[in-house]
Amino acid sequence: MGFLALIVALLIDQGRNLAVRHLVIEQLESAADSLRRLSDMGGRFDGWGAWALMLLLASALALALDWFAARTHVLLQFALHVVVLYLFIGFRQFSAPFSAIQRAFSEGDPARAFVILQAWLRGRDLDDAAVLASGSSTEAFDASAVCRQAIDHALMASHRHVFGPLLAYVLLPGILGPVIYRVAEVLLNRWHHPGAETGSDNVAVSIEDSDRHRLAAQQGFAWIDFVPVRLNAAGLTVVGNFEDAVFCWRGAVASRASLALRQAESAALIDESRAILLATASGALNLRLADPALEGHWVSEGFEWQGALPDPGGLRSAVGLVWRNAVLWVSLFAILTMAGWLGR
Repeated sequence: MGFLALIVALLIDQGRNLAVRHLVIEQLESAADSLRRLSDMGGRFDGWGAWALMLLLASALALALDWFAARTHVLLQFALHVVVLYLFIGFRQFSAPFSAIQRAFSEGDPARAFVILQAWLRGRDLDDAAVLASGSSTEAFDASAVCRQAIDHALMASHRHVFGPLLAYVLLPGILGPVIYRVAEVLLNRWHHPGAETGSDNVAVSIEDSDRHRLAAQQGFAWIDFVPVRLNAAGLTVVGNFEDAVFCWRGAVASRASLALRQAESAALIDESRAILLATASGALNLRLADPALEGHWVSEGFEWQGALPDPGGLRSAVGLVWRNAVLWVSLFAILTMAGWLGR
């Protein structure tokens, strides 16, 4: 049932972008903002307490709904899985701006590609056709850097919106996986910047509160994402250039481990999940995708990747890599489902 629900949800995602998806995410963001303000009690573990409470409530609700649907009728449970997967998994949440950037380059308008990228990075409403179809820029920019940032952001977005919750759905029972993955990701985004919530201009959030909650959200999400991000990277090695992808993955992990032995605090500042994904994708595509700061860290620790600089052709290669990876994991999920049916 899980595989069929996933296919139906992905088909709906490709056909329609329903407003209910945005409404649910907005409600989760509002709950995260309120919980952060209410949990600021001056204690050392306020952030962890709030994070655990949010995850426990979401998990209890997901398990209760799944149990009730299973006890009522199999079709109701199937519909519940389709709804949850549609809400929390989808390519539409990042494909539109990336496609617009590709289209701008193909039309010979790199300045518009730069404008779209900046709007995307700043979280502007990219469903607005005016944002994607127009714009001009007087800022100096490097077309290669625009391509690199677009590919980097698309790879991370594809992991957060597709592969992360998809793999969590495969690994955990029922709808628990995508629910806790998305809730943890919302907490990470909302608690990372204390002024992020809408209408928070008049709300004072202390630096201490921000740090407690931010660190809890970062560490908690790292735990939840530990297995999915490595499975995603493993998929990239299979569907891309295997030898180079494995080489870059090992180099990124070894360089962080080397730094951790000497400067644990500096190593903790590096987003390990992002470093693994960018390094693996760099090898899989034969491109230099890491930003200058991360690349400089790798070089200082003895790992240097001699890939090509990203160009508009690299955008097409990145799209192909993501789709091949999606086909790989959906196919493996289908095989596991069929094996389960035959084993009964």
